[in-house]
This record gives sequence, structure tokens and C-alpha cells, in this order.
Amino acid sequence: MKAAPRVAQTRSTPYRRQFALRGALLLASLGLAISTLAVTPAASAAARSRLAASYTGATTIATAGAISVLDRRYGLTGDANVDADATNAFALAISDALRSTLRFANGPSGGPQAVVYVPEGSYRLNGLALPSNVRLEIDAKAVLEPIVKPRAFTAADPIQLIQLGTHDKANQIKNVSIVGVNTGTSTLKERAAPLYNNQDISGYFTVDLDPVDSGASNDYAFATLINVQDFLISGLYVIQNNTIPSCTKADATCPVTRGPYPMPTTARAAVVYKPSNQSGLPPGPFYDPTNGTLANMYTIHAPYGFGPTQIASGHNLTFTDLFSDGGTTLRLETDDTNKYYGGEVKTVSARGIVGKNCNRPLSLSAHKQANSDVHVSDVSSVNCNDGLVQSADNATSSGTFLNSTIDGFTVIGGATAQIPISGTNGGWNVGTSTRPVSVTPGSLSWSANVGHFSCSGAFTLKSNAFVLDGVRQSPRCTK
Repeated sequence: MKAAPRVAQTRSTPYRRQFALRGALLLASLGLAISTLAVTPAASAAARSRLAASYTGATTIATAGAISVLDRRYGLTGDANVDADATNAFALAISDALRSTLRFANGPSGGPQAVVYVPEGSYRLNGLALPSNVRLEIDAKAVLEPIVKPRAFTAADPIQLIQLGTHDKANQIKNVSIVGVNTGTSTLKERAAPLYNNQDISGYFTVDLDPVDSGASNDYAFATLINVQDFLISGLYVIQNNTIPSCTKADATCPVTRGPYPMPTTARAAVVYKPSNQSGLPPGPFYDPTNGTLANMYTIHAPYGFGPTQIASGHNLTFTDLFSDGGTTLRLETDDTNKYYGGEVKTVSARGIVGKNCNRPLSLSAHKQANSDVHVSDVSSVNCNDGLVQSADNATSSGTFLNSTIDGFTVIGGATAQIPISGTNGGWNVGTSTRPVSVTPGSLSWSANVGHFSCSGAFTLKSNAFVLDGVRQSPRCTK
């Protein structure tokens, strides 16, 4: 699988570690809150190494002999207009694969996985729960989309096509993969043209979350991850809907379901990481996504308030080569601020994060949650509202992202950014970029240390002061 081209030079791992240490020492000299530099446990490092190998070195060819969901015993046609709901057929294929002897030898945990192949076709899913030790190989000509509910959407309904882990703390899912295989084009992929930096998405499967296409709810995610360990999601092309809404949830008369936007505007992130509601309050324990990778994801038509990801909690996570046209590409945001259970974002490595015509490519929004050890490299913002936002609830908030760095950060302002409308719940218009970097008062006691930063183009305001090369400053951009 081909990785997305970079727009900034990638720093070596030893260099990033050296930069992080230098930045932390400088922050300490400024009197800013920092945490002791943590050393990743050997077990976690080994798991992350296996995950890296599993998506950068794995074949993109489907495993020979794998059970296909189009086997006649499952009754699917591969036509979403004929098959109203393929969820049960997928579950039966997975059960048969677990009983078979065929195994993919080296899953994210290092252990074997049963393999299920999803061939060319279109499939409607609704809350498919993947069990442990399963590898779902999805053909590059396959399309996944939500079911059309025959009744009103209720709070008890699934809100994702696929689920990895549940809220049950005693039932952790382990060693699971969802990967794109083979290569192919489609009319849906043609919507992405022209591809950013000529990125190759021919090996990506398609997730169509646009209600105009599917006739389904606008409140679906592709995947929700809760109590799962050792996972890989790689090679997906996501279509959302960025119709500017005429109203939002802030308007009592707005016809919304559970999200902030009415139909057809997408009202949920495509991939959501969250803690189990059985997690303890800090310091835990937290039952959340752990030791996992999301890689090679290309998203189009994302609305201002959402986009590819929302990461509310997780540990030892990797994000590689994520692109979004609209929305927020990598959204590290804790969501609920007064929960009866806890969460934590800790030990995150990300690189190749790109946003275009968007809200922002990277968000560190702590609310009241203490987070740490987030290291991001090669971030590019092209015609977005902000290049980066760092925020907490207020000036006395306990929310943080301590010991965190951003190395290699390019911001280009322009006239096609998603600009928020004050007083609405996520409403926006298209206009000129606001700031290269936005920092709220709640994050002034902490700041990710930014290095190798450049900004140019049109902005309506200058950056708030942020820590650049160890010094809090507000650099000017070139025109």
C-alpha cells in the first residue's frame, strides 16, 4: 500500500526524541507545566513496532483461500440496493473463518488471525461487532455504507458500521484488523479528483457515509473503538457530506437527530476512539483503545464540526498519513467534560496529517481531561480556519496535553476555509483563514512545543502566542 506523499520533511525518530527533550527543558525554564519524560514500556514499544510493520510491510493482495462474505451460504448479492442489511451475513462469515484453519500469521499483537474477505460490491452494515483475532480484508472495489432504518432513529440504535470492543470492561477485544486489499477504481473514487499531491488511493476501500448516496442517517460513524487492544485500520477512503446546514442543534426548531446537524450534513466523525463507561475516574484504570494504528485514510466532504477522527481516550496509538478535505483531520478531543467515568489520551505518535479547505488539521482540545505524550510530525494546513488549536475549558481548567510536541508544521492560509458562525452549534461559512495557531486561555499553562514551523498566505488574525522552539511567541507569516 502506497503511503501519502509528504509536504514536509520527515524527521528521524532519534531527532524527534532529541527535539522533545530540548523542548521540555526549555518549557521548564519558562515555568510552564510539564511532566517527566516517560519511557514507553518495552511491551508497548514491541506492540507499536509490530503494528508499524503490519501496515508498511504487509501485502495489499487478498489472502488466498480466505472465506468470502459472498459465499452463497450467506445469501448476499453484493448489491446494497438488494441486500438491505449485510451485518448478519458478515457475522456468519467471521464465525466460519474462526472455525477454519486458515490464518494470517502476524496480526497486530503478533498472533494469528482468522481472515474474512469482502470482495467487490456494496454492503450495508449496522453495528457489526468484530471479535478477537479477526482480519477483515476489504477489496479496493468494495463499498461499505449504513443501513436505511425503517423507523425513526433512537438512542438505542448502533451509530457505527463496525464496532471494536464494547463498554464491558471484562470483555476486551484483541488482535483485530480492517485493511484494504487489491487495487481498483470506481466512480465514487473519482469524486476525490484532483487528489491531494497525487496521492494514490487505488488500494483503499470506500466507506460512503453521505446520506444523499445511501439514504441512511447522517449520524453514522464508520467505526467506534472502545475496549480494544492491538488493532489496525488501514487503507480507507471516506465520503462524508459537507452541506452547510441551514440550522444547528443550538436552534430549538432545527430537525436534528442526535448530532448537531440536520440531514444531510454528516453529524459524526468517521472513526471514534472512546473510553468504556466502566473506566475509573483518573488515575483509572481506563478501558479504551490501546496499542493500535490508523493509517492511510483519505476523507472528502467533511463538515466543519467533524471529519475523519475523534480521539476521546486511548493509549499507545499511532496515526499515519491521514488527509481530510474539510473538518478536523486528527481531533484529539475529550468530548464530555463532567463524566462519571474517566479517560486519558497518552502516548500518541502521528505523522503525515493534512487538512485542506478545513476547520483545522490538528486539534489538542483537553477540556478537563489530563493527557500527555502526544508527538506529531509533518502537519500541513492548506486553506483551513486554523492550522492548530490548543484549548481547554477555561483558564483554571485541569485539562492538559503535557510533554507534547509538533515537529514539521506548515500552514498556508487561503479563501476556502471553513469559518465558524458565532452562536451556532458547529455552523460555518466559507471564507478566509482565521489564524495559523489558535490558543485558548485554558491551555496557557501548557503548550505543545512546535518546531520547524512555517506559515504563509492570507489570514484575518495573527496567531495567539504559542511555544515555538521553546519560546512562547506569535510569529508573523509571509504573504
